[in-house]
Amino acid sequence: MRLWATVTIALAAGFALGRFSAWWRTRGADRMFERDFAQLAASMDVDVEELAGPGPAALTDAGRPRTHAVDPAELNPLPLSERDRAYYLGSWGNVIGEFSRSPASALLLAQHLTANLLVNRGLVPADTARPTRLPESWDFPSARGYARARHIGERAETQAAHGRGLRTLDLADALRMFEAFYMEMLELETEDPAAEC
Repeated sequence: MRLWATVTIALAAGFALGRFSAWWRTRGADRMFERDFAQLAASMDVDVEELAGPGPAALTDAGRPRTHAVDPAELNPLPLSERDRAYYLGSWGNVIGEFSRSPASALLLAQHLTANLLVNRGLVPADTARPTRLPESWDFPSARGYARARHIGERAETQAAHGRGLRTLDLADALRMFEAFYMEMLELETEDPAAEC
């Protein structure tokens, strides 16, 4: 009887140890997958929010987005004085100078300078929590470029924090896209109130 009990206990212990070992290996593989996936996601030049789309609430019954895509000509910016215009042009020169020293810092500076310009021109509300994000209806080429550049800038910051960097070509592309949007917003024509009368 003792032999039978010993064999049963040994089999049960072996089975339990095998199950625990399988669980432990799976747990380690899951952790490794999560880490590798996070690194892969950080290295991809894809905006997750763009992939997600507007969601079902933004669709009409026909399946088209409810929001009207805005054209830059439809924007109604506040006027800038010559002094303000000179400030924004000079500030962009500082962004270019910073890029040669620290591309990731220059992209962050470009993003914040653009947000400042948008707020001062009245294109985004001054009390917005995230002035660096554009309204969803801004679906014109330079606005899409700005969103892509912002994503590259965020990746560059993340990579720099881990002691790595993005390719200089990607960073230069981001700066070029920031500049195209920035200059378009800077040069937007204001409506002449006298012309409406």
